[in-house]
Amino acid sequence: MIIVVEEVKNELALVKESCNKVEAENTTTLADPTSTQHIIKLQNEIMRYRNDLIRFKKQKREQVNTTGSEVKTFAQVNRYDTEHILKQHTLKGDNLTKKERASLKDLKEDISITIRPADKGGALVIQDYSDYTMEILEQLSDINTYQWITYNPTSAISEKLKALIKRSLESGWLDEHTATFLINENPKIPILYTLPKVHKDPAKLLGRLIVWA
Repeated sequence: MIIVVEEVKNELALVKESCNKVEAENTTTLADPTSTQHIIKLQNEIMRYRNDLIRFKKQKREQVNTTGSEVKTFAQVNRYDTEHILKQHTLKGDNLTKKERASLKDLKEDISITIRPADKGGALVIQDYSDYTMEILEQLSDINTYQWITYNPTSAISEKLKALIKRSLESGWLDEHTATFLINENPKIPILYTLPKVHKDPAKLLGRLIVWA
């Protein structure tokens, strides 16, 4: 409907411009009482322009109204069809066989492997668990990036964060709702894991470190 309205706008502007141009170019002739035949001809041409303009407005207005109605009807029909399809194809019961379900259970309980989504591409990666953990430890052994600590800093960091939030609240930088949202009364140590980069070297799977807070 937006396209139709824009078309109406553009076409109306062109018709109106043509009408005004004819009147402007022939102002002198129209005022001259001696050129009766030419005056009648020009007046007829101007009237035709104006009639075309009125007819065009009516035609496009009907087109816009019809288009809007058709779009609404089309949306309603598609909504009904979609709901009907979903009702007809609602999953009932298990879509796996007993053998397939047992295989998944065995994979889930196998502690010698780990199953992770790939870093890119949407693939699923089954990896030897010892290789997986060794690769993580290898990355964490980089002393230029990580630092070994002998204590759990979670409580200390939490207290510092609470003090910062309190000062921000008192200074008006945060409102009460945001401050309450940011404070975690029971912080936990985050979990670290990796996503295998299968798009790199598949012979030596490197992982992208993810900290799950």
